[in-house]
Amino acid sequence: MGNIKKSKKQPKVKEPIRLRFKELANGSKSIYLDIYSDGKRSYEFLKTLYLIPEKTSFDKERNRQTLETAKTIQSQRIVDLQKSTHGLSGVSNKKQKILLVEYVKHVASSKTSRTKSGYNTLIKIIQNFAPNVTLKQTDKKFCVEFIDYLKTTTGIKTNKLSTNTQACYLKLLKIVLKQAVKDEITQDNPFDRISRELKPKTISTEIPFLTIDDVKKIRSTETPFDDVKKAFLFSCYTGLRFSDVKGLTWGCIREINNETMLIYIQQKTKKQEYLPLAKPAIELLSEKSRTKGNDLVFNLPLNNRTNDKLKRIAKLAGINDKKVTFHVGRHTAATMLLSMGERIEVVSKILGHSDITITQIYAKVVAEQVKAGVHKLDNIF
Repeated sequence: MGNIKKSKKQPKVKEPIRLRFKELANGSKSIYLDIYSDGKRSYEFLKTLYLIPEKTSFDKERNRQTLETAKTIQSQRIVDLQKSTHGLSGVSNKKQKILLVEYVKHVASSKTSRTKSGYNTLIKIIQNFAPNVTLKQTDKKFCVEFIDYLKTTTGIKTNKLSTNTQACYLKLLKIVLKQAVKDEITQDNPFDRISRELKPKTISTEIPFLTIDDVKKIRSTETPFDDVKKAFLFSCYTGLRFSDVKGLTWGCIREINNETMLIYIQQKTKKQEYLPLAKPAIELLSEKSRTKGNDLVFNLPLNNRTNDKLKRIAKLAGINDKKVTFHVGRHTAATMLLSMGERIEVVSKILGHSDITITQIYAKVVAEQVKAGVHKLDNIF
């Protein structure tokens, strides 16, 4: 498939629904939606949402969360308006004539930028496979044929798709068809009637992590990338993702009941997390000059640039047998805690996992380590 040329200037899209604010007598601001559709303007006041005067870091954090909620409501109202505009709220037969690829675009429009990239690739694959298929034609037979297509196609790359990648795109399509049922466009999800044997099975890949000795080596290594090193070590001590460490401000670190706590909004889940900091993490922070509450704790470049610097740090530390990326810090935190006997429920909470089955992946890694360690005794006696 040829490369798609991007225009230098993207046309500015006018939002049909905008957030507006009204000043109140007490200094707060109420939030409302300014809706413009079919040449008519209407307003929707978000009665429970207010911005308060920012006098403390707590006020600023509260306002930030309030704005996030308001933007979520705004996005949902835009989706509802688009569904109405594109005929997704009409008669069932009419709705079923919607092209699958157009409906995938509709579902993708409400996703975050991080998730949207996967949907965009799925759209290109469907365009290659069956660009004119409608939702009504997306039945069990179509899904089975699509599974077979994924096994042989190269997608938008030159190599065949891995089993895990195939499973990923099928999962996204299943989500799309499940949404079609919720939108009352189709009656059921055809994937529910396909046997597991036909679906590609995900293959467990090796989880890269560092040993405690590896972490000590990096900690004692002199490097020109001091902030990257400290940020990575902080991830090893806390299990935070790159996005959370990069956006971490000094206002998130607080002393509560003689305990140094990290209170932050997890970027991936948008949930507020409370995490007591271990002594190594506190010592690492004490090496930095603490500034204002809104200032970043670590000055990090983009993820790929950070990973480039981490490779050089690992090489300086003499770690040449492992690929060290920032996410390895999160893996390292999990495996270190589990190997020291911490309960899986506690580790799951520390990592902010929504499902403990995600944490069980690390438990399997530690179990394999224990097994390998035990078998070292096999030929001693």
